[in-house]
Amino acid sequence: MTSATALERWYRRLLAWYPAEHRRVYGEEMMGVLLASAKEDRRHPGIADVIDLIRGGLRARLRPASDGRLDVGWRDTFAVFSIVAPTLAGVYYVVNGAVSVVNLIAHSDLGGAAWPIIRVLALPALLTILAIAGPPLLALRGLRRTAIMAALASTALVALLAIRSATIFVADPYADSGLVWYAIFFLLETIALAISPGPRRGTAIMTGRAWIILAGATGLAAIAARATDILVGGNPAAALIATITLAAIAAAAAIGLLMALAPPFGSRLLLLLAIPGYPAVIASSGIGAIVTFGSAARYSLALIYLPPIALAGLVAILARRSARRGRAAPG
Repeated sequence: MTSATALERWYRRLLAWYPAEHRRVYGEEMMGVLLASAKEDRRHPGIADVIDLIRGGLRARLRPASDGRLDVGWRDTFAVFSIVAPTLAGVYYVVNGAVSVVNLIAHSDLGGAAWPIIRVLALPALLTILAIAGPPLLALRGLRRTAIMAALASTALVALLAIRSATIFVADPYADSGLVWYAIFFLLETIALAISPGPRRGTAIMTGRAWIILAGATGLAAIAARATDILVGGNPAAALIATITLAAIAAAAAIGLLMALAPPFGSRLLLLLAIPGYPAVIASSGIGAIVTFGSAARYSLALIYLPPIALAGLVAILARRSARRGRAAPG
């Protein structure tokens, strides 16, 4: 296989990110430009080309345009998500970890053995925090392409880990539910960075009251989930208590957010946050494990995976309708 043929195959795979109609109309023209601008004897596209093509494909699929009119409201909502979601994920992870550390130190059976355990867990914890905070921080620094690539790499890594977990624990769908919500979060963060103005715009839209409500609710949820697991984990009553508690915190935060953010950002942001938020509640509460171990694995699969898929479909439908209304409006 010649280098030109190999490079063309790579570019055709990347063009699959674009809608079929877009490829039909512009595909050959894009292919000609890409091949003409490539360095001689190159067999693989450069990182910049890969990011540009993926980003362009996501834009074409998720925010259709006509006559130059785009759905600015949803783009701005994704911009808010691009900074809010990593912040909340970071708050949850840090608070949850802090409660775990306090429990390890206070546990009378461990004694001095707590600190070696904490040191062993410190590096994975640091890497997780960097994976969560890295993309929005890079975008804030103006390194948009690097931010998208970092979020995409985290998405791929967590997805591979989730698939590996699913193959090991075939009879236990709950076993990989924690990884599922991380994978969904990183995927949405990748999309948000690719199709929105970015975290800087999101920060401008967010209000101080909205930040306090979301961060406070996330911290309380992390404490409630971890405390329930530590105190009475492993039984249906504990899972039910944790699920009700987390749902109540989420409902209170949702009402507060709707009051703190001007419409339509509050309701749209809630929908986006609910996509990774739902599997996070399932993983944190343990209710999925109770369903699974109650010999109803197929229902557990539906419990874990169907609601996020339905929410993502709802967001796609609402975004498309909003874009159509914008294109139909007199200009």
